[in-house]
Amino acid sequence: MIELDTGQGAGSSSLSLDLPNVGDSVVVGVVDYIHPKSPNPIQGRDYATGEPATWDDGSPKYLHMLVGLVKSPNEAWSRGEDGAPLAAGDEVTIWLEGGRFVDWRDWLNDYRPANGFGVGHVIKITREPDQEPSRRGYQPRKSWSFAGRPPTGDDGTFTAECEAAHTARKAAASTQLDTGPAAAFDDGDPF
Repeated sequence: MIELDTGQGAGSSSLSLDLPNVGDSVVVGVVDYIHPKSPNPIQGRDYATGEPATWDDGSPKYLHMLVGLVKSPNEAWSRGEDGAPLAAGDEVTIWLEGGRFVDWRDWLNDYRPANGFGVGHVIKITREPDQEPSRRGYQPRKSWSFAGRPPTGDDGTFTAECEAAHTARKAAASTQLDTGPAAAFDDGDPF
């Protein structure tokens, strides 16, 4: 089993996946899982200011992100701007924040397969009915369920495809150059 160790989520070319309707589900094979203890965690952004998000003590707020290859899509979903239907083999990013993180954390703590959690594990993600608001005036919390299993021989080449996608992400991350901030450029045109 390949360990989930790239920690490379920034600049991901994956499609961002959301499950808008109760009962919607998708089955993905794990390509990567980036979390606060990853080698290169992803810091969140403050939605109001656009600045990097921090806790009250000034420490960074890191995100959890699952990257997967679609195994069985819901054809009703589109792949974002181009409007094409989601297809098997598409790489998708699932941001695990807010209520989705709570549901993910609880599931992952219970899942704990004997050989660990890694590339090629198959996960079904389902949008569940909203939960009642925790306080008056709050919005209902969206709810998610997760079910998973280690890869098996029945998955055929799908596990190898997940491993190849993971290797490609790792290779791309290692070739990214840190060139520092761009040099100032002024051609006289303010637009």
